[in-house]
Amino acid sequence: MSMVRRTRARVFSLLTFLLCLPPAFFVGITLIGHARLVPYVSVWLDRLVLFATALGLPLLAGYAVHQFVSGRRIGTDVLSAALERAFPGRTKEARIILARYGTQAHEREQERVRLAAVYLSGGDIAELNRLIDMAKQDRRDILMWAGQKRRGESRS
Repeated sequence: MSMVRRTRARVFSLLTFLLCLPPAFFVGITLIGHARLVPYVSVWLDRLVLFATALGLPLLAGYAVHQFVSGRRIGTDVLSAALERAFPGRTKEARIILARYGTQAHEREQERVRLAAVYLSGGDIAELNRLIDMAKQDRRDILMWAGQKRRGESRS
């Protein structure tokens, strides 16, 4: 992720937090005394409700905005790292081959299948091409082979 995008995400999340703070505080104030079964039992419970509402809601909104603005997609980051490890200098060619999977409606779990194909290929472009062709027929084969290979490596 670029430095500009990261900074933009931080600024927008901070602004969201600050904008949501006053309304969340007023929501917390209205919940005082109404958030428990027996009213006026404890002042500490009132303070806890106010604190959780006044800070929790803005933090949640800020986090959501940060994730949206930064455009983070966990699967894509993992796949990019795997491609860099498996195909140094040939990632563009590997991405073109991987893009062939997921074009049809029945080709589901694109990120998972692509990651399994990269893992099984061992850095061989021809093998990656063959694996993607096989995945287009039935993705379960590729996923099963990758799982078996991982289990075999963990036992060793």
